[in-house]
Amino acid sequence: MSRLRKPAIPAVVVPDRRLSTLLGPMKQNIEMLTGVRGGKLEYLSDTATVDEAVAKINEIIDRLNN
Repeated sequence: MSRLRKPAIPAVVVPDRRLSTLLGPMKQNIEMLTGVRGGKLEYLSDTATVDEAVAKINEIIDRLNN
């Protein structure tokens, strides 16, 4: 199965320091959620057990919470 690539978020380069202070962390959070930072989440196999599914869900929740 072919996956579409997400477009990259450009570096935050703005002359207004306040805007840069706002946009920088937003960029980092989006990159963490999309797997650009912190690594990509691996797919579960078709034969995944309930315990493996629970572990994967917890991994996703950890990423969303941190």
